[in-house]
Amino acid sequence: MAGGTSRERVLERPWAFQVQSEGRRQALWLAQRVAAASCPVLIIGSTGVGKDVLAEDLHDHSKRADRAFVAVNCAALSPSLLESELFGHQKGAYTSAVSTKAGLVELADGGTLFLDEIGELPLEAQAKLLRFLSRGTFWPVGATAEKSANVRILAATNRDLSRMLDGGFREDLFFRLSVITIFIPPLEPEDVRMIARTQATEIVTREGYQLHATEIEELSERLAACAWRGGARELRGTIERYLLLRDGERGAAENCRVALQQQHRQGTRTASPGDVGPLLERLDALVFLALARDAGDVRELSQRLRLSQQAIYHRLQRLGIKPRELGGSEPLQRAFQETRQALAPATAWLQSILKG
Repeated sequence: MAGGTSRERVLERPWAFQVQSEGRRQALWLAQRVAAASCPVLIIGSTGVGKDVLAEDLHDHSKRADRAFVAVNCAALSPSLLESELFGHQKGAYTSAVSTKAGLVELADGGTLFLDEIGELPLEAQAKLLRFLSRGTFWPVGATAEKSANVRILAATNRDLSRMLDGGFREDLFFRLSVITIFIPPLEPEDVRMIARTQATEIVTREGYQLHATEIEELSERLAACAWRGGARELRGTIERYLLLRDGERGAAENCRVALQQQHRQGTRTASPGDVGPLLERLDALVFLALARDAGDVRELSQRLRLSQQAIYHRLQRLGIKPRELGGSEPLQRAFQETRQALAPATAWLQSILKG
């Protein structure tokens, strides 16, 4: 609408985070609910599911959209430099500090600071970040006076921070960051199909490849049948490889096989998981939750699993399920779906084992 407010124009912006499966749809719904707020948001998801895309969407649809969006990968900075990068330093604060430098917090003043891979943040830096979140003030390295900044903090991680609270991550910081927690599940086949179609169309248009829409559809279908440990990033690399190695004399199926074969030679493992420990834990949890959905009470579940009732209580507690929630309760159904979605990247590999 002509003459509308800046806020109205912000709301009209499209969301870049693509959704097709129910899990991603739920993540987007929650992001849309909290975009206009100023509270911290913690985004959790495996590699390549779009955590950075959703973070930028949250900024672009917030009241801070016309101010800076500053992103930093905590895992890419050494512990000795991270504090200086976040909060800045004064000239002479250390040997290589030849001039005063503003930190990322100050550069993001009025806007959004996105802390990617927050689980890699050293404990000392966590304490200083907590102080900033609590008070809005910070000390540049070597400074003699505090500074303040009005910044919204978004954080993302592919790790389970709740399991790191015994020493790897500060409990108080975790609860401060996770006012709102958005879980992005691994890509489902329908997500892969949609993202592959979008990425292939974009690359073909940009690079001027001669590729018919029906071949893009066939390519998307074939890629949707594979598991993608690296998420959308790995998927994009495979599409680019497909287009580079494509032979017009071969069909899409053969060209796709060549692209995937080249990927295996480069050392990636699309078809099978690397660390099977978490996979086995999730499989075990999925079987347990499936039986719990059909059980009337703890006694029945213990008999079906041939475990003591105390062991059942313990497992339910670990999964965040109350004994009275056995059967078809919403919390149990949600836990089952989240566990099933977490296994999605290994689906093709598991199916290959079952088929022998």
